[in-house]
Amino acid sequence: MYKSKIARNIIALIVITTLLASNVFFIRNSDIFGSPFFFTLGFLIEIFFVIIFGYFLVLILRLPVHHLVSLIVRTCNRFIRGRHYKKPIRKNTAARNWLRSRFDPKNPLGLCLTIGLSISVLLLFFFVGISEDVILHESITQVDLRVLNLVPYIRTTLQTSIFCFFTMLGNSQTVVLISVLVAGTLWFAKKRIGAGLFIFAVITEEATVYLLKHLIGRLRPDQAVSLITEDKYGFPSGHVMIAVLVWGLLFYYIFKSVKRSATKLLIILAYIFLFTMIALSRTYLGVHFPSDVLASMFLGAAMLTLFITFAEIVSIYALWHQSKDSFKDKRLFFVPIIAIIFALVAAPVFIKTRTVTVKSPSRIISQINSNTVQKLPQYSETLTGTRMEPISLIFIGSKSQIENLFLSRGWYRADPATFKNTIKEIASGFQGKQYLTAPVTPSYLAAQPETLAFQHPTSVNTITQRHHTRIWKTNFRLPDGREVWVATASFDERLGYLSGFLPTHHINPNIDAERQYIIDSLGIENVRFIDVVGPQNGKNAAGDAFYTDGRAVVIDL
Repeated sequence: MYKSKIARNIIALIVITTLLASNVFFIRNSDIFGSPFFFTLGFLIEIFFVIIFGYFLVLILRLPVHHLVSLIVRTCNRFIRGRHYKKPIRKNTAARNWLRSRFDPKNPLGLCLTIGLSISVLLLFFFVGISEDVILHESITQVDLRVLNLVPYIRTTLQTSIFCFFTMLGNSQTVVLISVLVAGTLWFAKKRIGAGLFIFAVITEEATVYLLKHLIGRLRPDQAVSLITEDKYGFPSGHVMIAVLVWGLLFYYIFKSVKRSATKLLIILAYIFLFTMIALSRTYLGVHFPSDVLASMFLGAAMLTLFITFAEIVSIYALWHQSKDSFKDKRLFFVPIIAIIFALVAAPVFIKTRTVTVKSPSRIISQINSNTVQKLPQYSETLTGTRMEPISLIFIGSKSQIENLFLSRGWYRADPATFKNTIKEIASGFQGKQYLTAPVTPSYLAAQPETLAFQHPTSVNTITQRHHTRIWKTNFRLPDGREVWVATASFDERLGYLSGFLPTHHINPNIDAERQYIIDSLGIENVRFIDVVGPQNGKNAAGDAFYTDGRAVVIDL
């Protein structure tokens, strides 16, 4: 019976390890998708797989754990007493004893503390790395800018309401409510160690966020993209710290109060979902950069690890009277329910959104020719700034003129890349169906996402094959006030897989042919070409080769 359980768990662990490695590959290549939704989905799945990996690892080691600990202790002792280290360490008995005690499972300051501190230091290392990149304005800040520029184009009324609710779960009003309920429940149940630890965690979180915000002094995103108004500094995110640390400690207490493994797993999944949605809400509402959120998750996780380590040491070694039950109370199950009800009612009261209009400063350009075209952005980019195709078309006119021209010629305007539309597009691709207004993968030009995107079906009449163009509004105008727009053109000829694994569209390498197709389909006559980047061969972010004469056609509307 024991061997069969171990065998099943080992098989499950191998499967999870394979999925974990595959998802790491997905995240590393998610740059080609350009959408924060894909990266966030991959990151969420990664956390889930790590939790499941740890869960099955514990199941495998649960019965023979004393053998594992014994093995670790014996290995450390052999190292300490080894032939090559025998003489130096004998001269320092205190150091030898200290090192041995760090791996002693019977010592409250031994193995449990060593594991907890090691995990916490690792998480803190990631936080410091992101903080350094932010302070030194490394490449992560360019990703921040592109994501924040994209967010206004993918907002919907329903999504805004949902994210306002989740951000309310991290507001100070909700935290006060949770603190009173948790501390009060445990205090009156005479479990005062747990009550005190929770209140101390809340105070520590607030103090840490306040000090770091004023020490680092990173300003929040421009108010032009923010749906709500917050205070001056944004690094780290207090809401994300609350989601990871305060909510994490609450879910830990609830986790300790149940016995069934399935229930414990559901609690873990609920916690992951909750803090991920709170974290997403801060960037969606435009009050935090993605790097603020990511760094706060690591810092919050480091602090949560320390608090849980302390709680585990108190429970395992019974340092105080009845301390094993100090963090357990089934009545705490009602705290998240009460907090969720409160957030649903209070979100419309405490979170007031405003209308955001995307504007950019205008610059005058005398005319469009081979000299002045060099002032325009020339290459599209991925989310991290990797260069893609050069511009193939230049439109002179208004947004309505461009829309009327394409729509009157049988083209379809692509839907915004919202979560709902993205899922619909993926489903249509797998089912081999048509989705005439499917969103295109967001691309960037001068850190701005495309303003418009149009596509035209082929005789195959499925989403796997389509003509399409992405169009960006530049901040240039002609002296008569007409706006200057630039566009790329490429033909999705088939649906394939990136490196044999990730689904993606593959383009036809002759992007000049797609430029000509757009010209012909729009009925443009007397075209004027100008040199932009010169003849070249290149590759896009998906690794597809392309070639071009490096010219763009000027279309005066």
